[in-house]
Amino acid sequence: MHDAVIQFIEKKAQELEIPEPIVEFGSLQVPGQEGYSDMRRFFAGKEYVGSDMRPGLGVDLVDDMEMSHFAPSSVGTVLCLETLEHVRHPWIAMQEAYRVLKPGGLLLVSAPFRFPVHDYPGDYWRMTAEGLKILIEQAGFEEVETWDSGEEIEQSLLYPLTSFGAARKTGVPGRLTGFGRGHYFEGADAYRHSPTMRPKVVTEQGAPRSTVPIVVPLFGREDVARQMFEQLELVTSDYSLVLVDNGFDDSDLIGELDPGVLIRNDTNVGAIKAINQGLERCDSEYVAVMHADAVVFEEGWLDHVVDFMDRRPDVGLVGLAGWHTLREDGSLDFESVVMKEDLLPRSFKPTWRFTEVAVVDGFVFVMRNVGPLLDESLGIMHYYDYDLSMQFVEAGDRIYNASIDCRHLAGYGAVSSRTSKSYLAAVGGDDEEYQEQVRERFRRKWQHLLPITRGFREEAYAEKRINELQEDSATFRAAFETAFGRLEEMNAEVEARGVEIEAATGYVASLERHIEEITEYARTLEAKAQGSAGCENVAPAAPPKGLAARAMYFLATEGVKQTTRRGVSSLKRRLVKR
Repeated sequence: MHDAVIQFIEKKAQELEIPEPIVEFGSLQVPGQEGYSDMRRFFAGKEYVGSDMRPGLGVDLVDDMEMSHFAPSSVGTVLCLETLEHVRHPWIAMQEAYRVLKPGGLLLVSAPFRFPVHDYPGDYWRMTAEGLKILIEQAGFEEVETWDSGEEIEQSLLYPLTSFGAARKTGVPGRLTGFGRGHYFEGADAYRHSPTMRPKVVTEQGAPRSTVPIVVPLFGREDVARQMFEQLELVTSDYSLVLVDNGFDDSDLIGELDPGVLIRNDTNVGAIKAINQGLERCDSEYVAVMHADAVVFEEGWLDHVVDFMDRRPDVGLVGLAGWHTLREDGSLDFESVVMKEDLLPRSFKPTWRFTEVAVVDGFVFVMRNVGPLLDESLGIMHYYDYDLSMQFVEAGDRIYNASIDCRHLAGYGAVSSRTSKSYLAAVGGDDEEYQEQVRERFRRKWQHLLPITRGFREEAYAEKRINELQEDSATFRAAFETAFGRLEEMNAEVEARGVEIEAATGYVASLERHIEEITEYARTLEAKAQGSAGCENVAPAAPPKGLAARAMYFLATEGVKQTTRRGVSSLKRRLVKR
């Protein structure tokens, strides 16, 4: 901290309306700056919370700006002074500042440009005023102003010493944040002093963590499982495998994996019992569970989750897919999906590194190993993950979803164990009906907590969802216009054909009348010819020239039937010549 920053805050505190509560990220007064770097002296009488990643002088709350505990739209003013250079992902920090600020909330920030490398946990960035402006604007802020303080050095060049920024969050008030049935907190004070908030501890950067066991039930689908374990090895460190064999034919793969624990069942006991068998063999602080068809793409994913849970003892369960809302009948609100998966709609993808949810999906999750097991009375497979989520909720813990690239292969062409003959035989042949039965058991067990909503959908979700609907609407409109244009073309064709048919119908009717006239005339000639049949010595006359005259002649001399045959033969000869 230096004089320009002190003067910046002192001036803004006098000039601007400063909404409460005020939260300073990076409030620790390091040795040598005790009192000097204390900003709360400029905001006497206002609610002020100092937060930092380390406890110490000036710190009321240990917190991480990239993953802050503050509720959405709960903070009046955010101060971030000479701190962004120590943040690994400053763009995420600015997004967090936007998230926690109320509409109309104020951001005051400074970041060094020309300053020696210094202090904890690392020194990563230097920023110009223009660079700082881009960070703030892309986080969603409006009314953004940035500038810098200069310092003259040799050759009379002016180098910026520090960049400053001031901005406000505009828009309408955000939604209330739900923490279970009937419990909502509108402001930061109610949130901080609620039973859900607990003191936080800090893990020193770079400190080694203990090995986390990963429980994996195995049943068939050997080729998919091999892919899953190969990918797990690429992106995960400090883990051990607890494998539960429910009917897995690739013994070579199990040997290659060299699991810390291997449990073999004579028959397929189902996913729920198998996972419990694995959990009972784990005595670590954390334990992870993965399906053999889950693929995680982000390197260091387990480190990120464990680090988050270390800093957040109020969090008991973290998944890689979850839902904000579980309905009263126990079914999921699929509009509240949270999962970082490239094939899902953009609006389902989490906005922040960790997002609070009501329940997680069981295909990948990390839990605090404090005793909960899966409820085997539910059955073989379904609803165990939602039931586990409810156990943590009822115990007062919170559940989060991590923004980590992943995919559940069972949803994209891989054969699911739910289609196997042995599984279908065990559940009565109809898996959908069986799932409904399990859902009803789950509903009866947890009806005192249902419906439940945790976390929220904020401005980013609304914007993405609107864009998706607009894109869908544009696609539908284009398809409709194409179909309508084709329909108009078809109507024109039908009308043209109608005219042709009408003309053809008239022509056929005219031909029919002529045929009737010719037939009647032919009958008359035939009758006359029969009257002169006794004149046997008279030589037959030669056929006259002209089509009509010849027709009359042959009708008179050969009759209607023979004349018709003659005409057909003549027509065929003409067609062949053509």
